[in-house]
Amino acid sequence: MDASRLAGIFQDYGVEGDALEGAETFARVTEMGLAAVEEDRRAACALAIAEAWGETKDLTLLGLLAWILDHCASASPDLADAARALRDLRFAPLRAAHPPPSVEAQQASGVWKTVPAGKFLMGSPPKEGGGEAERPQHRVAISAFQMLDHPVVNEDNVLKVGRVDRARLPIVQATWYEAYAFAAWLGGRLPTEAEWEYACRAGSKGRFAGGNTEAALDRVGWYLANGERQLQPVRKKEPNAFGLYDMHGNVWEWVADWFGAYPAADPAAAAAAVVQDPRGPCGGRGRVVRGGCVRDTASWVRAAYRKARDPEDRDRYVGFRVVLPLPMGSGSA
Repeated sequence: MDASRLAGIFQDYGVEGDALEGAETFARVTEMGLAAVEEDRRAACALAIAEAWGETKDLTLLGLLAWILDHCASASPDLADAARALRDLRFAPLRAAHPPPSVEAQQASGVWKTVPAGKFLMGSPPKEGGGEAERPQHRVAISAFQMLDHPVVNEDNVLKVGRVDRARLPIVQATWYEAYAFAAWLGGRLPTEAEWEYACRAGSKGRFAGGNTEAALDRVGWYLANGERQLQPVRKKEPNAFGLYDMHGNVWEWVADWFGAYPAADPAAAAAAVVQDPRGPCGGRGRVVRGGCVRDTASWVRAAYRKARDPEDRDRYVGFRVVLPLPMGSGSA
């Protein structure tokens, strides 16, 4: 799909050309235009874009398209089946060229952990020392899902995204688009920011999974005090209560969401309000990374710490992990 066709679709949905000023790439035009569409029409616009997209093996475009369709499916249940069908159609050429492991092989590998449904308090309290970006704390409910128990590693880097290095080191230097495309090629997606923090905490309410002290952190994560500023092979520290490794430190991890302020607390409803499966803002200038890395102090690898990166960045300390839907017949969604 060329830029003029894309501009025509946005015009059909009420987006004028000046809303796209400053966009330097096709991906950025798409993101800015979609964010400018009125919320009640955004899912339909996303589907129209995907229908006009055409065949491509470009990982940047495929990653962006997968996110658009996933966002569409979550925002509009009526369009979810069509969005999933288009996602499969657009990824068929890439999967034909580079077949992903079968569902059966993935489930038999033992590295996919079921994260149970539950509720938690997202963000940090003032006494934890985090910045305003981590507040206000707010109650979130998360549906069950499966998560890879470690960041994706080089030995599984079939698509050759990012920097190819030693087998059990995490993939790094992949853009957000490439990370999302890799996840979609595998049959999943990047976790939402809320899913990531919920999975990291694994029931813990402290700074780290398993406690508030650096001794607790040392058991589960690689950071400045114990990692010698070098990427570490995955699954060498203890897992958290959900069976997940390397959630604290080693590498930052891309998540699906745009970075944005948490919703302001309503004092009258704060005690009872619960947000179900939030997916963050519809647009922005940076995507969220979580977890900190092997060069960071303990404060930066806390469960609540968050920051934004340009989705086109290739950083030698940023990786990703994947979430999958629960197997059929699991009884949860």
